[in-house]
Parts: sequence; structure tokens; C-alpha cells
Amino acid sequence: MMAEPRIPYPQGDSDPAALNIERMFGHIADDLRPGFSALARAVMHTKSLDPLLREIAILRVGHLSNCAYEQFQHQAFARYLGMAEDKIQAIKTTPDNPIFDAKEKAIMRFVDELVRDVRPSDAALTEMRAHFGIEGTFTTLIAACQYMTVSRILETTGVPIEASDSIGLGRLKNTQAEIAAQ
Repeated sequence: MMAEPRIPYPQGDSDPAALNIERMFGHIADDLRPGFSALARAVMHTKSLDPLLREIAILRVGHLSNCAYEQFQHQAFARYLGMAEDKIQAIKTTPDNPIFDAKEKAIMRFVDELVRDVRPSDAALTEMRAHFGIEGTFTTLIAACQYMTVSRILETTGVPIEASDSIGLGRLKNTQAEIAAQ
């Protein structure tokens, strides 16, 4: 693990309760930060995609993007949501792994093609629509693209992984409580 990021954290950054990614996002221009944060919250709060399926998409993006930070945080989220460890590890294999059901395979194929080819094939898109409809397909597309952006920011800036996943899990628990209250 890196001790220091490739790009230093903003001057005056000293919140010990902040995730390293949150600290780095202090560099986002003031006029972009609210929109960027709103999209991230919306992806994590959406009711149009099961949270476990969302985590499969995010973890697959993190794996394909070689983004250790994203994988670390979202593996913890997936565990918290009840995903079995063997499934979490299988996300690093192939969409055809028999551990995955048809919906999970569809998401993995779609994300693979989105990350690798930019434009998923007609077959991958048809499979997604069959399982998730247009709204669920769009939700998956937006979630995957948002985490492609995050992965690229993390890798470009070299944000180091926290020593513990407890801060990120605390954020997830707060998010889950907010969703339940709605």
C-alpha cells in the first residue's frame, strides 16, 4: 500500500474521519463538486437496482480498472450487504463462473463490454434488458460509468487504501439507514 498519494491532498485537509478518497475529492472544483457528489449519492441510494447487483457492477469495474482502492472499499460493502466471500472473489474471474445466477452474469458481461469496448454488444444489451428492463439497464450503465470515473480518479491520484475498512463501512451503514428512512 502507498503511504502518500501521487497528488497531495488539498492544503488544510485534516478531517481524521474522512476517507482518503473524500480528502482527495477536495481538489474537485467548487462548481463541479455538488453535481459529482449528487451523482455518487444517487447511485448508492437508487432503488432501481438491487444493492448486491450494484456492488457486483462496481466491483467488476474496480477489477477491470485495476483499482485496488475501489475493490477494497466495495468488497467491504458487499460483505456488509451479505454477499458471500466466494462470490466476491469470483467477481475477479469470468461472467460464466457457475457461482453467478443469470442476472449476475448479465451484469458482469455488460460491465465487461462497457469497460473494455465502450459500447456493449447487442447481445449483452439484450440480455440486460431481458433481466432488468430499460430503467435497470440505465441504472447499471450510470453506476458502472460513475465508478469508472471514480476508479480513474483514484488511480491517477494514487489515493492510498485506509488501514481499516471501518470508515467506509460507517458511510455505507449511514447510507442504508437513509434509504430505509425514505
